[in-house]
Amino acid sequence: MLESKLTRKEELIYLAGFFDGEGCICLSKRSYPKSKGYTFRVICTCVNANPKPIFRLQQLFGGSKVSKRWPNKGTMFAYYWQIEAHKAFLFLKTLLPYLIVKKEEAELAILFQEARKNLGRRKTMEELAVEEAQHMLMKNLKRGEVKTDGVRNLEQVS
Repeated sequence: MLESKLTRKEELIYLAGFFDGEGCICLSKRSYPKSKGYTFRVICTCVNANPKPIFRLQQLFGGSKVSKRWPNKGTMFAYYWQIEAHKAFLFLKTLLPYLIVKKEEAELAILFQEARKNLGRRKTMEELAVEEAQHMLMKNLKRGEVKTDGVRNLEQVS
């Protein structure tokens, strides 16, 4: 893929299709036992046995990891890529027009991250409740238990 002569748009379309099939979007809950608090963050991951698209994702969008993950004995190893928070937001905004399978999950993750612009202060109970609702909605989207009409219905949650 790195050697190909794709236009930028063609490459983004390819990567969106690749991510639709091999990627994952989640709102991960992180607990802080000392303060008995928690927070959520957007995480996008992608795993594949072919390193070329994984390295290209990292090259174009950054990310915290590009590494080999060794599964069970007798199977090939896989390359793993992960991106979080604002970088994940930029990644999803860039690919959103071309996503199909993960479009609604991406829309929800984008809305979630846009609401986090006021970092550096404690969240209100209402903000925490909205994040919990978005976390549950993401889980339900993944299970296919929620049908939405795109961003319009998702905005009602935030």
